[in-house]
Amino acid sequence: MKNKFKILVPTDFSFSAENAFRHAVLMGDKMNAEIMLLNVVNPEVSMVNVPVAVEIAVNERMKVAKQKLYELTSKVLLQTLQQIENVPIIMTEIEMGNPEAVIDRYAKEEKYDFICIGTRDEHGAVDKIFGSVAANVVKKAPCPVFVIPEFAAYRATTLVAYATNLTETDPYEIWRVSKLLEPFHPIIRCVHFSDSEKEETTQIDMEELKSFFSENAPALQITFHEITTENKLDSMLEFLETYDTNLLVTYSPQRNYWQRLMHRSFTKKMALDSKTPMLVLKKK
Repeated sequence: MKNKFKILVPTDFSFSAENAFRHAVLMGDKMNAEIMLLNVVNPEVSMVNVPVAVEIAVNERMKVAKQKLYELTSKVLLQTLQQIENVPIIMTEIEMGNPEAVIDRYAKEEKYDFICIGTRDEHGAVDKIFGSVAANVVKKAPCPVFVIPEFAAYRATTLVAYATNLTETDPYEIWRVSKLLEPFHPIIRCVHFSDSEKEETTQIDMEELKSFFSENAPALQITFHEITTENKLDSMLEFLETYDTNLLVTYSPQRNYWQRLMHRSFTKKMALDSKTPMLVLKKK
């Protein structure tokens, strides 16, 4: 296992962001991690023609944000103190600018291992969840992203579902997951959902995937599941519930599959019916 994991946690001080930070602290305990808690202050666009007023307003907002970062860190550490053995190193930072751009820059420049970000129901419009900052971070991030539903309680990441579209990259991506989650000794269930009436074109089949891990990583705790269904989204939710899954893993460059996962009907169901965090792997 590597010496230190680096986790970036963007926060807007919402309940969902606080929950994501809590998850990061509890994961960080097992992963020997250091955490950067980042708040991005948007400039006062409406006052752009009054530079002095803009500077005063921004300075005041950054002063308030600094106090909120201190209070949030203290609160979450107090809440998790009885659950952790090793208090992770936590740093805080305030930046001014566009949230998505700043988060992306931080992740690239500082080479974070992953981003941990919360999602929430925006003003009651559940189907706008992935139209938020979180969605843009997931799309643009240079590293894996843990997406934490607003009301997801933390559970150690021991039962993992890897949703595959049976591509040639799957062996490598599953290996990446096993290494990232190595401190949790996860059981990985590799699952493919196929249409009931039409044959899907895939680059490999499930037996090839199974054979690869049997020959190359016999110690890895992994099982393989192929499910024929007329409704892949409902079947996914049923699978997560049946196996009491702690984490759903997807690989974003699997475009057709990713587009289905990003479809508003799926995000709506995930928001309403599931509290399972999602890990989105990104192409290296």
